[in-house]
Amino acid sequence: MPPLSIFTYSFTVPQSAIDEYGHVNNVIYVQWMQDAGRRHPEVIPEFETT
Repeated sequence: MPPLSIFTYSFTVPQSAIDEYGHVNNVIYVQWMQDAGRRHPEVIPEFETT
């Protein structure tokens, strides 16, 4: 079996995502995780959209 590769997804956190306490809202954080999850299949050669 070939070695597993690590998927990375980089983006810049906009200032608008930071609240007055210097934290990111949980809903925004989850949206980022969903975005990364949607992009993950793009790096799998066998993946095909239907």
